[in-house]
Amino acid sequence: MRAQGYRETRTKAEIDRLLHYDFVIPISRGFTTKHVNENYPGWTWNQLVCTLNNAGVRVARPGSPSACHDEVVRVHFDSEQSWLVERADGSTTTGPAPAGTTSPKPPSGSATGIHDLSTGMMVEIERD
Repeated sequence: MRAQGYRETRTKAEIDRLLHYDFVIPISRGFTTKHVNENYPGWTWNQLVCTLNNAGVRVARPGSPSACHDEVVRVHFDSEQSWLVERADGSTTTGPAPAGTTSPKPPSGSATGIHDLSTGMMVEIERD
């Protein structure tokens, strides 16, 4: 397994702690943004959720915050396209881009604090 060169390496417990904020109340009250700013400098909530969705590790749970798949041990990532997931059975999955070659997609607008339940992302208002 080649996990070197990724910008972030997070354990299942760290991903679960992040996804605990994937719910309308913490998002609408700004707790989610505060947690991301303190624990994932340089990232936005939407960049992280998009990365976790693309990596297939975020499990949506209607009426509750989402969670990390049980079989995940660790996730390494650079962007929405560059990630490596380590699983408990020793297998790995990787994104389409190699480690260290991409950056997160810049936000397309300003986050509103409105939660899109289908994607886990915050609705953004387009910038002029």
